[in-house]
Amino acid sequence: MLSPELEERLKAIEQRYLELQYQLSSPEVVSDREKLTRLGKELKELEEVYTAYRNYKKLLSDLEQARELLKSEDLRELAREEVERLTEELEKVEKNIRILLLPKDPRDSRNVILEIRAGVGGEEAALFVADLLNMYQKYAEEKGWKFSILSTNRTGLG
Repeated sequence: MLSPELEERLKAIEQRYLELQYQLSSPEVVSDREKLTRLGKELKELEEVYTAYRNYKKLLSDLEQARELLKSEDLRELAREEVERLTEELEKVEKNIRILLLPKDPRDSRNVILEIRAGVGGEEAALFVADLLNMYQKYAEEKGWKFSILSTNRTGLG
């Protein structure tokens, strides 16, 4: 179960998210490009926490319903399994919420330039660098980051 302080913080985030959605649909904000960008960015930052909190509230509701079914003789075993499953899922969502609420590093949204050189090692080093480049490229794609190669010096191996 989340602490009351954390619950209050999540309610404030939920309220702000809904407020931002409303503001972004107003004609005044749509016509002001700078404000639209700023509010859209704030909305995107809150979206994952908001979604996790909504999921948390739904799981709590489902858990209450499953606990009510425990009183029924016919559905007791099925309800017990459902309570166990929902309790496990609720713990995972709580952990995820705590992680999402950790402060973000202000440098998270900045760009990076990565230089990879083969160095000493000849063909083996060139093959390793090609594999390393592919690894970084796939990692960036998985994270949803933009990836572009500024310059390369290709060999026959990669």
